[in-house]
Amino acid sequence: MSTLDRRYHAFFRYEDLGDILRSRPPIRITRLLFVFLIGNLLPLGLIGLWADPQAGGGILTVLAILHPIILLATISWVERHRGGLQSLPLQRLPVAHVLYLLIIVPVIMRLITVAIAAIQAPFGLVAEQSNNPLLMDLGLTGIQQWVVGLGVVVLIPVAEEVLYRDLLYRALGGLGAWPSCILCSLLWAIMHGSIAFVLPLFFVGLLLSVLYESSGNLMAPIIAHVGFNLSSFILILLLPVI
Repeated sequence: MSTLDRRYHAFFRYEDLGDILRSRPPIRITRLLFVFLIGNLLPLGLIGLWADPQAGGGILTVLAILHPIILLATISWVERHRGGLQSLPLQRLPVAHVLYLLIIVPVIMRLITVAIAAIQAPFGLVAEQSNNPLLMDLGLTGIQQWVVGLGVVVLIPVAEEVLYRDLLYRALGGLGAWPSCILCSLLWAIMHGSIAFVLPLFFVGLLLSVLYESSGNLMAPIIAHVGFNLSSFILILLLPVI
């Protein structure tokens, strides 16, 4: 059995947390903050400036697509000064693993988020806003909605997993594996722009972090994240009121 196969037979062996931190070179906090500011906060700020549907769906569509591209480009530019992306652990996966990550894991994530949302609802914690372009009242229709969907379902998961599950995780590595996982997951959840989203997405983030550590392959959380966002996109199309 190969090393990769052994890791996939131990997806949820929490005692293995720390392998990535020990094996990957750290990234300086100052470089990470620059990436976060230019690649993440700036595009989100621009989207917020045009959050009014009357400002034009075309501008918002372009920004929604450019956001993850700007983030990935910024990461690439900063890391190039340190010898590239330092061999990101992006390995090919067997079809069975891809299907498991794309379908089964997102279903588990969806059940977690729905359960927590239901528990929160009686306390008034109901999601009313988000920086997710699909959840904004932008008046997107037709091709615009599908183009934004492409960004949310494919580009954003890749950008966020590289930023949060890899770079931020390594930058906080001195704190240890579990504290780093918890902080990364919390910051990722907060960045979605809704108090009601923080707790459900925090647990989703923890699961994505465990997938990364237990598999030793950044493709694992990326594919699971794509599946999770894809399920959101499908639900929004089929059940817009909900």
